[in-house]
Amino acid sequence: MSSVPVYTKTQALAEAWRCLQCFDAPCIAACPANVHVPRFIRMIRSANWASAAEGLRSANAFVSLCGAVCPEDVLCRYKCSRGRLDNPIDIRALHRFVTSSVPPKIFPEWPRALGPQVAVVGAGPAGLGCALALTRLGFDVTVFEKESRIGGIPSMEIPRARVEQTLQDDLRAFAERLKIVTSKPIYHLADLQKFDAVFVAVGLGKTARLGIEGEEMTGVESASSFLRRTRENPSNLTDKRVVVVGGGNTAMEAALVALEAGGEVTVVYRRRQIDMPAWPEEVREITVGGTVFRFLEVPVRIVGEAGHVIAVDLQRQELGPVDESGRLTPVPTNDSPIRLPADHVIIAVGAIVETALFAELVRERGDHFVVNEKGESSVLGVFIGGDAVHGEGTIVAAFAEGRRIGEHIAEFLRKT
Repeated sequence: MSSVPVYTKTQALAEAWRCLQCFDAPCIAACPANVHVPRFIRMIRSANWASAAEGLRSANAFVSLCGAVCPEDVLCRYKCSRGRLDNPIDIRALHRFVTSSVPPKIFPEWPRALGPQVAVVGAGPAGLGCALALTRLGFDVTVFEKESRIGGIPSMEIPRARVEQTLQDDLRAFAERLKIVTSKPIYHLADLQKFDAVFVAVGLGKTARLGIEGEEMTGVESASSFLRRTRENPSNLTDKRVVVVGGGNTAMEAALVALEAGGEVTVVYRRRQIDMPAWPEEVREITVGGTVFRFLEVPVRIVGEAGHVIAVDLQRQELGPVDESGRLTPVPTNDSPIRLPADHVIIAVGAIVETALFAELVRERGDHFVVNEKGESSVLGVFIGGDAVHGEGTIVAAFAEGRRIGEHIAEFLRKT
């Protein structure tokens, strides 16, 4: 993702005055968190930094973090009316200026404690969004997280130290009502019986497999495993020829890490470039870095020597009928497989919810959980949101959905 400019006050004022202050601003509709963009920019124009920051944080308690990782090129900035005249407003840069200039305030007066206890499973964006919405409404919340680090935000989006510091700063304001517990994974609702409501935000913890020969060899791993290793120690990557299989943002992130570690990276994707779900800016970034793309090809076999990968056999594809996602289905051609040398294969073809998690809840085709428009599951008092329902999405959308479902949970608890 492209870096966000660091504005001075003079630069922020100049950029804010470029805003057209549209009456029916398309940037608001394009924001998953419904941030009132023209309003906070209007506050900047009058040098009212505190009000601008409060306006942002009232829409999203983690707005400073979301502003750093939000894909503005496909959301608010993409829709900016100013772009039809010259250049769209750099909304993320104004975002960053305001939230870094004004620290979050501690709530001076909390609502009276309402009594019911809520459990949130997962301290990613959806889980934290829900937890903070509920604490603001007067409920005590316990968040259970299996990892030692919270937030669920990839380290390559912004530096890990900044993620940690921003989360701690934002969470400090909610400390009176919010408890985060690092625990072993919770697999059953029976472990949460003492709570009056539960929000499940477990994300997508299991990487989908290719299901081909050689996938168990040394040197073949999932993108999530690869990124986890390299976050802790970037020098862990020593293989030169790296093949990344997939066309989403996770695949692009893995390719970027491999590039920065000195790898010769090839991305293999089964459809065309225009069909890639990855954000265009992510694709441009690794293209500039020297990544080679192979489109309309699929791995059919991983070749090894002494148990370690040495190559990948790729089968050429052509596009057939439209599938359920609305895209053309890749169909194998009769061409002979192509052998691509490789020292390291990273699989990033999507992720699924672990089947062992909350087997009591109904799923769609055994994968994502089934919920109604309020996030209610098949069990009364249990709500679900985030990637475990919709599949991989943006961080800001997950925060916003967590907040929305938190409000539905509060409504449910008041009625019971």
